[in-house]
Amino acid sequence: MLRTLRSTSNLRAVLESAKGSAGTQQRPSAYTAAQGIAEPAGPFLEFELSARHPALYNKLEPLDAPLLTVEIVGPPRPQPFCDARLHKLEIGFWTRVAIPNQLAASAISFYLENDHPITGFFDADLFVRDLVELRLTFCSAFLVSSLLYFSCQAYARVDSRSLVFVPEFFREAMALWHAERDSSMGSTIPAAERISNPITTLAAAELMSLGCQCHGKDAVGYEFLNAGRRMAQELGLMDVPPGSDRLPNLANKSEQWISASSHVAWGAYNWSS
Repeated sequence: MLRTLRSTSNLRAVLESAKGSAGTQQRPSAYTAAQGIAEPAGPFLEFELSARHPALYNKLEPLDAPLLTVEIVGPPRPQPFCDARLHKLEIGFWTRVAIPNQLAASAISFYLENDHPITGFFDADLFVRDLVELRLTFCSAFLVSSLLYFSCQAYARVDSRSLVFVPEFFREAMALWHAERDSSMGSTIPAAERISNPITTLAAAELMSLGCQCHGKDAVGYEFLNAGRRMAQELGLMDVPPGSDRLPNLANKSEQWISASSHVAWGAYNWSS
């Protein structure tokens, strides 16, 4: 171009000639430039977008296939229980739903670790003790079914098998609830399925309310919520003025009963509020 300028006095012609020759030069695309730096890790379109718009389409590193072991892509591995006593669980004593002991214990453990610190409907230590030792003091079939109805929904994010049992536990809990409220059926249900402690009934009703809300059964959930509030009032655990004869005589109650009733009273109050 300098030689052309020295050999002619027509500056305009020189500039137009230079402009035309620059316009005919072929410039590499962003894809071609990026391709010279790194090999594309995916289809042409993905790599083109990554090259043109790196802020929006980040380049993905190639997946190292050997890292995908059977342990990672296989069935979910059992997680350690939050309470070692759950290893002794015999769930068949409490429910007719054919859920494996391991899965039931895992779902219960998941609830105790994640949801119970917020809901706190029962004394976890007393519940687990009676659950594995097959006692009816602070555990019942209705409470177990209600708990598993809710916890199997939450545990599905870890083990999808638990979803199969959600409707079964709902039906069983509803049957136990209606049977217990019908005095004429009291003698026809097995001992393990009888609700012997109103505290466990209240805790189960609150869990059913929570489970129904999460399961899209809002109308049934509100019925259990209202029933739980009425039970808490009847037991003297909620909405009772000081000095009322409905207040429980704590002097005649054991420390375990006081602990269990305190948990369910606080949990019912929180959920009702």
